[in-house]
Amino acid sequence: MARRGLTLDLINEILLRLPASSLARFRCVSKPWSSLISNPLFLRDHHDRSRHKALLLVAETHRANPNTLRLSTLSSEGGISKYSSITVPEYVKMEHSSGDVICLTRNSSVFLCNPATGELVALPAPIGSNGYHRFGFGYVASLGQFKVARFGYMLSYEVFTVGTDRSWREIGRPPCRVDESRGIPFLNGALHLLPSSMKTRQLRVSPPFDENGTDQYEDECRRDELFVGNGIAAFDLELETWSMVPLPSFDCDEKRELRLDRAMLQISELKGLLCLGVGFPHMLHLRLLMDYDSGRWVKEYSISFFSLRHACHRPQVTPVAIMDDGRILLDSSELGLLFYDRRDERLTEIEGSRGWRARVYVENIFLSLREPFTI
Repeated sequence: MARRGLTLDLINEILLRLPASSLARFRCVSKPWSSLISNPLFLRDHHDRSRHKALLLVAETHRANPNTLRLSTLSSEGGISKYSSITVPEYVKMEHSSGDVICLTRNSSVFLCNPATGELVALPAPIGSNGYHRFGFGYVASLGQFKVARFGYMLSYEVFTVGTDRSWREIGRPPCRVDESRGIPFLNGALHLLPSSMKTRQLRVSPPFDENGTDQYEDECRRDELFVGNGIAAFDLELETWSMVPLPSFDCDEKRELRLDRAMLQISELKGLLCLGVGFPHMLHLRLLMDYDSGRWVKEYSISFFSLRHACHRPQVTPVAIMDDGRILLDSSELGLLFYDRRDERLTEIEGSRGWRARVYVENIFLSLREPFTI
């Protein structure tokens, strides 16, 4: 009996080290193996290990067939390996990833996809589908469900719980006007949006009304004041409430460039931390929120694009992941995919990658988007 137990322990350890795609085949080996692989505790342990072996998933719309989304994995050397091809509505793009699920969008349409199984779920059309809007999404562990939120200029804000809701539900507005186009990263259970850099009318905190009962507003054109005063709006996906995350203190040069519209802010997630990018002409500064509760930001990277002669004046570049050797994978609609090595401050372009989108992905063949799933 002791020997048999040891054998099962070894089998369990070996199976935990295998990729999810291999486990699907090994379930057919025997009933004991199938029972082991289907055990919720085994699935949780395997998923926890898989998080440390995340893949870099690259999405590309097939030029000859716009109904095909080609998914590949990217190696640390920049090599591409085919992962799968998924039939989708024409010209969808990969917008976000939340571990083992990717979010695909096209205009007002939004889809969730499990690349490991090819499962594709189309969400209902949002209320008031016309107009400018962006989507954000994330996994709510306490509910075992994914939620998708829609944010749009001059439109209602809405949320949809996958597997529960039949239609979109309207949510409250954030404490400040936000810019949906500068990134909507999900971390710490919340979607994050930058304050708008446009001239805006900001509701005064006190007193909120004049003697006639009319809302008091204050025009704020100075961008340094606007940014510092508003902070980052955070929408908690579980509670569906808004809060504010403080922005870092900008130096005088940054304030001046932001005020003159010669610099641009963007927000993303990098190695599990909130990442704020300040884009100057041919330069990008990246700050990381090292302590979410205290609001402690640290400037970690300053990336120059002067070496790329074909780069535009102020390229839109989003950090995707940090490689094992410390290089950063960057995603740019103008330049494609690039590696930045801070050791020699060199940028290396991945040939033929213009138009590709890259996101961090954890393979999971056991997840179904049509029913609650607890990791």
